[in-house]
Amino acid sequence: MVIFFTIILSLLIIPNSRVFCEDNVINITYLSDEGLDTNGNGLFNFLEIKIEANISYSGFYMLESRALIDPSGQQIEVSAFKEIYLESGDHIFNILFDGRIIYISGMNPINVSYVSLISEDFKMAGFLNNMPLSRVYNFTEFENPPEYYVGISEGDWIRYHAYQNLTHVGSTENESIDYPQEILVNVTGIKDKIVTVDLNFLYKNGENQKEVAEDFLEKNSDIYPFIIPSNLSSEDSSITLGNINIKNTISADVLGNDRELNHNIGKYNFSQTNAKIFMDEEYFWDRKTGILIKSWLNYTIIDLITGIISHNNVSFTIWDTNVIPQKTRIVMEAPTNIQLGNLINFNITLFNYHNEGMGGKTILVYSGDDGEKIGEGVTDSDGRLKIEYRPKKSGEQMIKSTFVGSEEYLAAENLIKLNVKDPYDFQIQLIVIMVLLLILSTSIIIIVKKPFHIFL
Repeated sequence: MVIFFTIILSLLIIPNSRVFCEDNVINITYLSDEGLDTNGNGLFNFLEIKIEANISYSGFYMLESRALIDPSGQQIEVSAFKEIYLESGDHIFNILFDGRIIYISGMNPINVSYVSLISEDFKMAGFLNNMPLSRVYNFTEFENPPEYYVGISEGDWIRYHAYQNLTHVGSTENESIDYPQEILVNVTGIKDKIVTVDLNFLYKNGENQKEVAEDFLEKNSDIYPFIIPSNLSSEDSSITLGNINIKNTISADVLGNDRELNHNIGKYNFSQTNAKIFMDEEYFWDRKTGILIKSWLNYTIIDLITGIISHNNVSFTIWDTNVIPQKTRIVMEAPTNIQLGNLINFNITLFNYHNEGMGGKTILVYSGDDGEKIGEGVTDSDGRLKIEYRPKKSGEQMIKSTFVGSEEYLAAENLIKLNVKDPYDFQIQLIVIMVLLLILSTSIIIIVKKPFHIFL
């Protein structure tokens, strides 16, 4: 969630003028810590620490804390991160460490390893290191991991095409936003219901931005909305599933496959400095695996100073994945009538679900009558391939072209019927016809020359 909305909102928020002082150190003070029980079951959902910082100049800042330390010096790999806009002055921050990760670690935290507050342009920063907690917290004081099914596996990947349209009302300025046109999600680890993914954002200018997200599959996680728990329904409790609400489940075509999709829509609004933001969103997830199939988001930002209204429409659509192999098809063209001994060319094209030619794929061509392989080749960049064949016998023949499929593509085949004619058969037929005509003409002559007898 943090990565997802940070990327989008950082492109949308109205810029603020910034002035940087010569003294670039932010003073941070550690205040307190305590366990938080947010659901009243007697276990801590979070370990909360509070810090205070004095900000000299307004702007965007990144607040991050990484790792807790147990009495033996070992690290508990739990972290917290958020990007926020801050006015100048004193601020108190509440940093929440996920208690479930502490429980899974089986270690008892006694120190906070690291806290940083850094300005967006990295010109101002403040740090705290190795801060002792007020007491030793036992891991058994914290909440157990959530109960849900993880429908994906390590090594799974999903690629999305992203589309974005930005318009302004009340402004003549043309603004160009560098927005990712492709997003690749790689599942690199799954342990104790914690999923680790590598996120690769490809921009129009060819640049890549890479992020690593590791969390439970919940709405407030860095992995949302790309992967959620599998096999959810509208009746599932939203509390234990991190407020992932499912409106209904529908059947739909996904890459040529009939799938059940969980559907969710939402409307939100919130305020930032000198701006109001309204957000509409819609998501479709594959119910069996929990992966995002498509999403649509609309952000409307009202600048309270200038009156400019900005509309930003963003959509993600699944393009290919090894989780749901996409349908393919083969088009094969060739003359259907050919004489025995002549060479015939089969022009073959392999298409994916998006009607794009698939290059670099092996196509096998067989005689459908006896299963003999008569050709093999690899498609070019446009998905095309030419196979030459010289029939060895006359008559009707079924020719089959086959793509065997792969992890991400379903197999496909196509059939074409050839009518192979033997020229010698034609000559024999012609001779037979000529003989028959000769016999017929001779019979007519005999009949005509035979005398007629008239009986009275």
